[in-house]
Amino acid sequence: MKTNTIKTVVLLFVISISLSVTTVYAKQSTNSANKSQFPHLNLLDLLNQKKEDWLESRCQRITKRIDKKIENYDSVKKRYHGIYQGIQNRLDNLIKRAQKAGYDVTKLQEDKAQLDDKVKNLEPLYDNYIQKLKDTKSYACGQSEGQFAKSLQEARAELKKLRDAIFDIRTFYQTTIRPDIRALKDQKPTTNEEEK
Repeated sequence: MKTNTIKTVVLLFVISISLSVTTVYAKQSTNSANKSQFPHLNLLDLLNQKKEDWLESRCQRITKRIDKKIENYDSVKKRYHGIYQGIQNRLDNLIKRAQKAGYDVTKLQEDKAQLDDKVKNLEPLYDNYIQKLKDTKSYACGQSEGQFAKSLQEARAELKKLRDAIFDIRTFYQTTIRPDIRALKDQKPTTNEEEK
């Protein structure tokens, strides 16, 4: 009962608004001879123009956001490349110093080789993600029929692979390389006299 009265009130309100709008347009059309006989067509044109403007601004916002993500991940790529390069250099220096001091560094050398492979495999993942984002940008302006959403999902899948690879490198360093460095401290170095 209550919902029927609410529906009735809403219906009456919508009818009164539409009547007042048509009355205003009717007065405008009678006042000016240059106006169209069908004022609702002018309203439809206005609505279509607003929709096109909104779609255009949406397209520009999407393109800017994608450009910003590409720019951010380019800087992230450079930052991580520097970080991993620094880790590899420090590990090389540690291996050289420990080897000169007589420590057994075979496990650390194996770890470094694995780390090098993981870092080397990270580069294509960055490139794939950036390329997928660029592909997404080409579909951003409305005529894509769902290709934009599909391309965006593919870009997100590449981002997940990239993040997983970064996480894998971090956990490898923390769970494998660090304990091997600590184990190196517990070793007793061999000297040339002991080898004879």
